[in-house]
Amino acid sequence: MINQTGRLYIKNVEKLLDCPYKHKKNAREDIIGIVEMYLRDNPYASYGDMVDMLGSPEDMAAEWMKDIPEGERCRTYRKWKRFYTAVAAVLLIVAVGTSSAVVHFIRHPYTDEITTVVDYTKNFPSYWDYAEKYGINYEYDSSGVIIRATDNQRNEIAVDQEGIPLDKEKYFIEEKQ
Repeated sequence: MINQTGRLYIKNVEKLLDCPYKHKKNAREDIIGIVEMYLRDNPYASYGDMVDMLGSPEDMAAEWMKDIPEGERCRTYRKWKRFYTAVAAVLLIVAVGTSSAVVHFIRHPYTDEITTVVDYTKNFPSYWDYAEKYGINYEYDSSGVIIRATDNQRNEIAVDQEGIPLDKEKYFIEEKQ
């Protein structure tokens, strides 16, 4: 059984191991075995006693690191370094792109107005002018034939089939020739 002192020693050695996970896992298992064996014989050993007998955590980590091939040392550091470099490059590209877009729109603001002139008079029926000018409201049946016309006060107005008011004097309607 490993006590608090043994766990601290193992943790300090693991921090110093700069190697891939598979090597670190194997080293951890071996270090745990060594510490357990030592604590079985010396259950009340202090941290200093462990360092005196097993060596400092730095010495133990260095001993394990010498068995790892040179090409695999610091691999984890290089992987993270590449990852952080890639993230920094992407952020830099995004920042430059965003800045360029902002500068472009500051220098060339979009101020043009889109206007479209539509001549509605071609599509409206002839009575539309009366509806607009005198406030006449028309009601239609399902086939689009005018069935009723009223003014703004809801008074009925007599209209012909084309929706033109029959009261020619009130609405200033001139006869077509």
